Amino acid sequence: MITGDGELLKYACKDAMHQPYRKSLVAGFDEITGRAHSLGALAAFLSGAGPTIIAVLPADDMGFEAAMKEYLKGMTGSWTLKVAGASNIGVEIV
Repeated sequence: MITGDGELLKYACKDAMHQPYRKSLVAGFDEITGRAHSLGALAAFLSGAGPTIIAVLPADDMGFEAAMKEYLKGMTGSWTLKVAGASNIGVEIV
């Protein structure tokens, strides 16, 4: 993210340790991450054990939130979309 080369995130966020095994526990994972990529996400991945899916977007993205909310309405289950900004600070002791 610091270099500004969002394409590198596609490789940095590919997980071979837990995601291939845990994604089957999240109904619609492949469809949702595929849709996120088609809507412009630089990366989309399972957070920890799930069921949270994180999508990283370019700073200038304007239409992702509305389009993804509409898409999730048609998915099985109950989905909540939350938008959060990225922090450049990193870990802090509070």
